[in-house]
Amino acid sequence: MKKNIFLLSTLFCTTGIFAQNKLNLNYVENLYHATDNGSLTGTSRYKALGGAMGALGGDFSATQKNPAGASVFLNSEVTVTAGTNSTHLEANGNNSDKTNRFNLSQAGGVLVFNDLASENFRNFAISFNYEESVNNENFNKTTDLKSTNLNGFVNDLTSKISNTNFSFAANYRDKLNFGLGFNAKQFESFRYNALNEYDPVDNNNFVYTQDYSPNSVIGSGFSITAGVIGRITPEFRLGLAYETPTWYKDLNENSYEYFIEKGTNNFFAGRDTKYYVNNLNSGQKITGSAAYIIGKFGFISGDVSLIDYSTAKYLPENSFSAENNFINNHLKTSTALNLGGEYRIQDFTLRGGFRYITSPFEKVNLNLADKNMYQAYGNLTGFSLGAGYSFQSFFVDAAYSFAKQDRNILLSGNYYNYNGQVDFAHAKDLKEALDILSLDTSNRGYSRSFQNVTKKWSDFTITLGLRF
Repeated sequence: MKKNIFLLSTLFCTTGIFAQNKLNLNYVENLYHATDNGSLTGTSRYKALGGAMGALGGDFSATQKNPAGASVFLNSEVTVTAGTNSTHLEANGNNSDKTNRFNLSQAGGVLVFNDLASENFRNFAISFNYEESVNNENFNKTTDLKSTNLNGFVNDLTSKISNTNFSFAANYRDKLNFGLGFNAKQFESFRYNALNEYDPVDNNNFVYTQDYSPNSVIGSGFSITAGVIGRITPEFRLGLAYETPTWYKDLNENSYEYFIEKGTNNFFAGRDTKYYVNNLNSGQKITGSAAYIIGKFGFISGDVSLIDYSTAKYLPENSFSAENNFINNHLKTSTALNLGGEYRIQDFTLRGGFRYITSPFEKVNLNLADKNMYQAYGNLTGFSLGAGYSFQSFFVDAAYSFAKQDRNILLSGNYYNYNGQVDFAHAKDLKEALDILSLDTSNRGYSRSFQNVTKKWSDFTITLGLRF
């Protein structure tokens, strides 16, 4: 006779915020990554300026933020950006993991139509830009878990947003630039969580995989952007842009659901593959920008963005009531501040930037064993430096950026020793087999329910461009 015992993959105790026994915070974290994961992506010039180009335009990544910037281009142009990035995760101040990767992160082109200009409209522009933002959080370390037998955890999380932007913009009398953009996005996420348990009797390590792990999600969606740039004086510019929520449809999710099964001579831990399809509306964003041009020597600029999660929700709503309630009650508007400056010395340019992003996650008490306040992601702080050189129609830009953010990895939950088995002599029923082959961290005297991790990431990119 076959009998399955399914344990909820969600991370909860019998009291407090997880009492609903339905909430899975992995969905909430995926919403964060699908909306804004804190990565600074795009051209090297944009990155070197800390992303503060909303009122300047004339750059593909700036056009993605404010489509009015496409009509600031004086000539048609193409660019491509590639580089390396490194992610460093540190737990308890000593244990760390580092991930390095090379990627082609940006490619774009713009066509500027000066011959179609009239007395009022100086030019029209159509731009195309592709950008890829990758978030790596791969941690596999033995670390201080405040437990006699739990001696390590594995957290493998990779998420990626690919964004293809098409923008149309016009320049009205060199006083007002306005534009409209369409973003076709694809979101991907892979997650694997596990705990290591040491058995001093047999001198063995056992790996317990969290229920519904590994988990992968992939799906596509779209958003609309609209923006204006006003030249108040020849030196002073203001910009305003709005991006709708990204409407993701048919997010395909694959995961494993674990169970304990009775065999011929023993009990063993098995798993079934589960497939789900759902929809997601991400947060919306509004950006205000300002820039001051210092003659031919350079400029200073700043952007302030408000990322609003009030529009965010999973669909169908009756399947995600707990997640949507958490989003409504514990996610707030995130504020992003970007500052940048550029200094020109003939054909050579120096750049610098700073950014600060407040966390949308409120600190919540999960009523877990250690009584600490849980916050999936904290505030983000970063800086960037860069340089560029122009060879008439050809130009090259380089940038280095660094960012730091605190992270809480929630460990409480149910884990299974997949393919583990126990003879009937050592387990007379399913309950005893469950105690041996699975691990419920909330019932094992596990005093640290989440792990504090500091995330640091840096990258170096080079952009090659051609004007024609």
